[in-house]
Amino acid sequence: MIYKLINSIKNYRIIMGAVLFYFSLFISSTFLYLKFDVVLSPDFEKYYRYFEQYSGSIQFTNLEQGHTYFFLHYLVFIIFSQFSEGSTLNEIVNLSIHFFNSLIFLYGCIGLKKYLITRFSNLNSYIVISIICFLPSSFELRTTLKPEILAFSLIGWLFYYLYKISDENKNIYKINFSIGLSLLVTSKVSIAVLVSLLFFIEITTRHKHLISKVNLKFLILLFIFSSTLLIENYRINDKYIFEVEHNENYNNKAEPDFFLNFASQDFKNNPNKYFHNDSFLAITFFDTFNDFFQIYWNSEYTEFNKERKEFFKIQKIQNIQPPYRINYDEENAVLTLAGDFDQRWDDQNYINETRMRTSFFFSAIFYFLILLFSIFKKDSRTILISPFIGMFVITLSALGIFGTNNFDPLVGDSIKTYYYSFFIIPAFSVLISEIFSFEYFKKIITFICILFFLFFLGFPYSYSEETEKDIIYKNSLLITCELNNPILKDIYNFENQTKCTDITNPDDKFTPMTKVREINSNLSLIPYFNFLFVFLYFIFNVPHVKKSKLVNKIIK
Repeated sequence: MIYKLINSIKNYRIIMGAVLFYFSLFISSTFLYLKFDVVLSPDFEKYYRYFEQYSGSIQFTNLEQGHTYFFLHYLVFIIFSQFSEGSTLNEIVNLSIHFFNSLIFLYGCIGLKKYLITRFSNLNSYIVISIICFLPSSFELRTTLKPEILAFSLIGWLFYYLYKISDENKNIYKINFSIGLSLLVTSKVSIAVLVSLLFFIEITTRHKHLISKVNLKFLILLFIFSSTLLIENYRINDKYIFEVEHNENYNNKAEPDFFLNFASQDFKNNPNKYFHNDSFLAITFFDTFNDFFQIYWNSEYTEFNKERKEFFKIQKIQNIQPPYRINYDEENAVLTLAGDFDQRWDDQNYINETRMRTSFFFSAIFYFLILLFSIFKKDSRTILISPFIGMFVITLSALGIFGTNNFDPLVGDSIKTYYYSFFIIPAFSVLISEIFSFEYFKKIITFICILFFLFFLGFPYSYSEETEKDIIYKNSLLITCELNNPILKDIYNFENQTKCTDITNPDDKFTPMTKVREINSNLSLIPYFNFLFVFLYFIFNVPHVKKSKLVNKIIK
């Protein structure tokens, strides 16, 4: 009886962990949709050409990337179009992309959890994937129409398959690994290089026993899958995946000094992109947990960067040394610090600069810890060092080692951490899971991480009536509108009355900054093999289905 009681308590805690995760995913995804228009995301107009090609508006995109990710997005767009009568094209596109990116992110979190529970507790794994719902890198992935989120969605699963192959040696896991990896290496050349290098290191260091004649057939299978997808993508694009064309401003190579520079005085006084474009270290540390390039939540065009509340103030009084005088205004929820502060606090943008400096230190701690843990935790080493693999590859790219120039010296691009953000999230997840092994740190680490992530993302806010109207209108388009109303009232502190009926008054509608080019919801082009391999991947991944005999026959 005692055993049953202990089991029921454990199951209850696991259920609560699952509830926490799905609630975190729902809150963060809703928050993203209400405050960020995907049409404003980086390179949206460029990749929107895939939608135009599938609809028949254009014949070629003049782009080289694979079709799996973009075609699935277009299918979801068509479905939303059928059930969104009266909505504008902007609203349908924005809704469908937010929804499907969140769905892809959910699948990635489930795969990451399945891998984590091979080594860590079920409850801790749920808490970890709840935290990453608010990780800034996950916000970047979910608000961008680019295939990097596809890489995140499959990496956890691929590591899980490797574990199951080593543990059970079943062909079904080898098939899924082959299909999943082929979908990634044919999606984008940078993803192909990064992911191939990652799993080459993982297999040669931890799964050498898999390199055998018996498994040669699966390597051949991977080659066949990848070749089939590459050929189909070439037929549609009239370009190979490696035929990347960059804008003229990227036709440069980074100088070696770029990777050694660091202006400590500018870090102190000017923590923004206009003073650190010549420093790889500064850009990486600022950008890992914040929007250094000001294209997401720090963009001037998004509600993320509107009406951030000045929740603390600096009052400069000479000859007052720490500890400084602290006063809290309960009515306005403002903290005032009085003391002999230096000149950096004279800048009217001091709160946002504090966000950047704090995120820099947070990044420094993160990179130090993953390096430290990778020394002692051999089982987690490859995932922990994966962000350094990403840095290494983009460094080679910026230096022109791959044969093409790909560096913009004016802003320090292309070394954005976004390009390997699908490594940062798993590395962060494994690091937190390792730290959670020390039970004492679990609650405080969870609280600190979420608090700092929200701070980096711009919290807290004090909305104007105009912004409230925009968010209320966006919310009215959601099927979860009624469910969201208490959130808008209690968490966002909205004063206006929320509505879940059709809003017809033009003054109460949200007006987008940019309008997407008109297309019809036709299906003029279908990348059949891309769609087929996604279908097979999920069929072979369906749990509780007896398919081993079928798979073995296919392999034989």
